[in-house]
Amino acid sequence: VEGPINLLDAGKRHGLEHLVQISSGTVYKGNKMLTEDSPLGPIEPYGKSKLEMEKKLAEYITDPMITILRPSVIYGPQFPSGSKYGAALAMFAQYALAKFFMGLTGYPTGGADNEACYVHVDDVINAQEFVLENGLSGTFNIVDQTPVTHKQLGQIVLDAMKLPWYWKLLEGKSIPMPEKALKKFGKIYEQVSPKLKKLGITIPLDEGIFTYMFGGNFSMSPAKLVSHGFVHEHPSAFKSMPPTIREYIDSNWEILVGKNMAKLLSKL
Repeated sequence: VEGPINLLDAGKRHGLEHLVQISSGTVYKGNKMLTEDSPLGPIEPYGKSKLEMEKKLAEYITDPMITILRPSVIYGPQFPSGSKYGAALAMFAQYALAKFFMGLTGYPTGGADNEACYVHVDDVINAQEFVLENGLSGTFNIVDQTPVTHKQLGQIVLDAMKLPWYWKLLEGKSIPMPEKALKKFGKIYEQVSPKLKKLGITIPLDEGIFTYMFGGNFSMSPAKLVSHGFVHEHPSAFKSMPPTIREYIDSNWEILVGKNMAKLLSKL
């Protein structure tokens, strides 16, 4: 929370005219087609810290110009996937389900039609440049134009995996995982994760991230930024997400889960 404020104070002393700060869609209270005017009410520490940062920056709203960007779950080959709020985690969950259940299209919780929203890292960068070049202040969502259901994400992962033909026999079947059970697993994992990390298993899971990413619908609207003329380089995850998945798969997900877990996955 204090980092952006310290940076802003230092910038003001050196003539800073415009600050663009990355916040997060986790600051919202609702869960479907959220706009910048939707109620705020984060449910976990990450979102709470982002909202607190926004409130502190609001005190400087006219001097200098400040723009807040709220991205959804970020994906992209160059995105540092060690971030626990990157889309790599969601894709890894789908990948693991497909591995362990032999090609079944699993979805994490709630239902196959629950929506999530994503944004390519290139568009996050492009949005920062766009608001600077056009002198836009205020708050803007930055998100793909098309939400993706859990089942669709599972299908994207399966297609990118290029499974042998016999794995396809059961494709399309769903494996529902109740939200309570998933949150319980997240809580248990959070408790044992320090020990697993020593073994080279570094999946950044906890109860809060399960709720945020897999606890039902979560979609945001990019309409406000688009209305100012912003054009997505990657408007749909359906076309842009497969290359990201291929990169993670080719590395056996080592960049996300560590060497030992990657070796285990490669043998399945």
